[in-house]
Amino acid sequence: MIYLNSDRTEFINNDAFNGCGNEAREELNREYHAPTAHELYDFIDSQPTWDCVPPDAYDQLANLCGVSYTEEDSLETLMDRCAAALEKLAAQYVQDEDGRTVDYAAAVELMDDDLREQLHREMAPCSNQEFYDAYVKAHAEKYNGEKFQI
Repeated sequence: MIYLNSDRTEFINNDAFNGCGNEAREELNREYHAPTAHELYDFIDSQPTWDCVPPDAYDQLANLCGVSYTEEDSLETLMDRCAAALEKLAAQYVQDEDGRTVDYAAAVELMDDDLREQLHREMAPCSNQEFYDAYVKAHAEKYNGEKFQI
């Protein structure tokens, strides 16, 4: 498993944590994090060559994206599969105004039916994120500034 630093330009793997002591481990935990599927995909895609990335990172990416990957598959095939999976995943989630990831279907269930239908008539077709953002704004207007929360 690899971990990325906060600006996602450097990585370490599990070996960095072995035998390093508690203080060093705490410092590494402050500086590095387990990447999300998007972060790892973007990191791998930004590297000059496939060889710049440790092989286990590809397994990690496949696992995070929920796609199958064997050593017989080309790395380009893996990246294509992951891009498709990430695109599909993005449609299932939106970002709220605080930057948190929200399950779009759960948000729709909690929306005011009349307001949701009105926006749907006015906006369709649009992305889930565009609709969610418009709903949050309309909800606040209808309910005297009340914030729509999941």
